[in-house]
Amino acid sequence: MAEINKGLEELERREFTHALNNLREAIFRTYAYFVKSERRRGGPSIGSGAECRPKTEHERRESAVYAIEVDLLDGRPLESFSARHLEVLQFAVAYWVELIEAEEAPINAPEPDAHYPVRMRPPPTFKLQHPGLKPATGSIR
Repeated sequence: MAEINKGLEELERREFTHALNNLREAIFRTYAYFVKSERRRGGPSIGSGAECRPKTEHERRESAVYAIEVDLLDGRPLESFSARHLEVLQFAVAYWVELIEAEEAPINAPEPDAHYPVRMRPPPTFKLQHPGLKPATGSIR
Protein backbone atom coordinates (compact mmCIF):
# COMPACT_ATOMS: atom_id res chain seq x y z
CA MET A 1 0.00 0.00 0.00
CA ALA A 2 2.86 2.36 0.81
CA GLU A 3 4.30 1.76 -2.67
CA ILE A 4 0.96 2.70 -4.29
CA ASN A 5 0.67 5.89 -2.23
CA LYS A 6 4.26 6.82 -3.07
CA GLY A 7 3.56 6.25 -6.78
CA LEU A 8 0.41 8.38 -6.63
CA GLU A 9 2.27 11.17 -4.85
CA GLU A 10 5.00 11.09 -7.50
CA LEU A 11 2.39 11.19 -10.28
CA GLU A 12 0.64 14.17 -8.65
CA ARG A 13 3.96 15.95 -8.19
CA ARG A 14 4.82 15.44 -11.88
CA GLU A 15 1.37 16.64 -13.00
CA PHE A 16 1.67 19.71 -10.78
CA THR A 17 5.16 20.48 -12.08
CA HIS A 18 3.98 20.03 -15.67
CA ALA A 19 1.02 22.38 -15.11
CA LEU A 20 3.25 25.05 -13.55
CA ASN A 21 5.80 24.73 -16.37
CA ASN A 22 3.00 25.20 -18.91
CA LEU A 23 1.79 28.34 -17.09
CA ARG A 24 5.32 29.74 -16.94
CA GLU A 25 5.99 29.04 -20.62
CA ALA A 26 2.64 30.55 -21.61
CA ILE A 27 3.44 33.76 -19.73
CA PHE A 28 6.89 33.95 -21.32
CA ARG A 29 5.54 33.29 -24.84
CA THR A 30 2.70 35.78 -24.44
CA TYR A 31 5.05 38.54 -23.30
CA ALA A 32 7.43 37.80 -26.20
CA TYR A 33 4.50 37.90 -28.65
CA PHE A 34 3.38 41.34 -27.44
CA VAL A 35 6.92 42.76 -27.66
CA LYS A 36 7.53 41.32 -31.14
CA SER A 37 4.13 42.54 -32.33
CA GLU A 38 4.85 46.08 -31.07
CA ARG A 39 8.20 46.05 -32.84
CA ARG A 40 6.59 45.01 -36.14
CA ARG A 41 3.91 47.70 -35.88
CA GLY A 42 6.25 50.36 -34.59
CA GLY A 43 4.61 50.56 -31.16
CA PRO A 44 1.33 50.00 -29.37
CA SER A 45 -1.76 52.03 -30.19
CA ILE A 46 -5.21 52.99 -28.95
CA GLY A 47 -8.31 52.38 -31.06
CA SER A 48 -8.32 51.64 -34.74
CA GLY A 49 -8.50 53.43 -38.07
CA ALA A 50 -7.38 56.95 -38.94
CA GLU A 51 -7.94 58.30 -35.43
CA CYS A 52 -5.60 55.68 -33.98
CA ARG A 53 -2.75 57.24 -32.03
CA PRO A 54 0.22 55.74 -30.19
CA LYS A 55 -0.24 55.10 -26.47
CA THR A 56 2.33 56.48 -24.08
CA GLU A 57 3.91 54.23 -21.46
CA HIS A 58 1.97 56.12 -18.81
CA GLU A 59 -1.37 55.62 -20.62
CA ARG A 60 -0.65 51.91 -21.05
CA ARG A 61 0.22 51.44 -17.37
CA GLU A 62 -2.80 53.40 -16.21
CA SER A 63 -5.11 51.46 -18.52
CA ALA A 64 -3.73 48.07 -17.46
CA VAL A 65 -3.93 48.80 -13.73
CA TYR A 66 -7.45 50.15 -14.10
CA ALA A 67 -8.49 47.08 -16.08
CA ILE A 68 -7.11 44.77 -13.38
CA GLU A 69 -8.55 46.62 -10.40
CA VAL A 70 -11.91 47.69 -11.77
CA ASP A 71 -12.78 45.66 -14.85
CA LEU A 72 -11.27 42.24 -14.11
CA LEU A 73 -11.64 42.13 -10.34
CA ASP A 74 -14.93 43.99 -10.66
CA GLY A 75 -14.30 45.87 -7.44
CA ARG A 76 -13.82 42.70 -5.38
CA PRO A 77 -10.85 42.64 -3.02
CA LEU A 78 -8.37 39.81 -3.61
CA GLU A 79 -9.13 38.47 -0.15
CA SER A 80 -12.66 37.61 -1.26
CA PHE A 81 -11.40 34.89 -3.61
CA SER A 82 -10.78 31.32 -2.46
CA ALA A 83 -7.34 30.27 -1.27
CA ARG A 84 -6.89 27.96 -4.28
CA HIS A 85 -7.87 30.77 -6.67
CA LEU A 86 -5.32 33.08 -5.03
CA GLU A 87 -2.62 30.40 -5.12
CA VAL A 88 -3.00 30.11 -8.89
CA LEU A 89 -2.72 33.90 -9.14
CA GLN A 90 0.36 33.76 -6.90
CA PHE A 91 2.13 31.44 -9.37
CA ALA A 92 1.05 33.54 -12.35
CA VAL A 93 2.41 36.72 -10.72
CA ALA A 94 5.63 34.92 -9.69
CA TYR A 95 6.29 33.90 -13.31
CA TRP A 96 5.27 37.34 -14.54
CA VAL A 97 7.89 38.91 -12.22
CA GLU A 98 10.41 36.28 -13.33
CA LEU A 99 10.22 37.74 -16.86
CA ILE A 100 12.70 40.38 -15.66
CA GLU A 101 15.64 38.00 -15.22
CA ALA A 102 14.75 34.51 -16.49
CA GLU A 103 17.47 33.39 -18.88
CA GLU A 104 15.11 31.07 -20.74
CA ALA A 105 12.52 33.80 -21.37
CA PRO A 106 12.52 34.62 -25.11
CA ILE A 107 12.43 38.34 -24.24
CA ASN A 108 13.02 39.77 -20.77
CA ALA A 109 10.87 42.51 -19.29
CA PRO A 110 12.54 45.72 -18.09
CA GLU A 111 13.10 46.35 -14.40
CA PRO A 112 10.21 48.17 -12.69
CA ASP A 113 10.65 51.91 -12.24
CA ALA A 114 11.76 52.72 -8.71
CA HIS A 115 9.91 56.04 -8.43
CA TYR A 116 7.13 55.91 -11.00
CA PRO A 117 4.48 58.54 -10.16
CA VAL A 118 1.23 56.72 -9.46
CA ARG A 119 -1.99 58.30 -10.68
CA MET A 120 -4.78 58.41 -8.17
CA ARG A 121 -7.16 55.56 -8.91
CA PRO A 122 -10.59 54.79 -7.52
CA PRO A 123 -10.76 52.28 -4.69
CA PRO A 124 -11.44 48.73 -5.91
CA THR A 125 -15.07 49.01 -4.79
CA PHE A 126 -15.71 52.23 -6.78
CA LYS A 127 -17.38 50.42 -9.68
CA LEU A 128 -19.75 48.57 -7.37
CA GLN A 129 -20.68 51.70 -5.43
CA HIS A 130 -21.00 53.96 -8.50
CA PRO A 131 -22.09 51.92 -11.53
CA GLY A 132 -21.71 53.77 -14.82
CA LEU A 133 -19.70 56.63 -13.27
CA LYS A 134 -16.13 57.37 -14.35
CA PRO A 135 -13.81 58.33 -11.47
CA ALA A 136 -11.86 61.58 -11.48
CA THR A 137 -8.11 61.15 -11.81
CA GLY A 138 -5.32 63.12 -10.27
CA SER A 139 -1.66 62.54 -9.59
CA ILE A 140 -0.14 61.33 -6.34
CA ARG A 141 3.56 61.66 -5.69
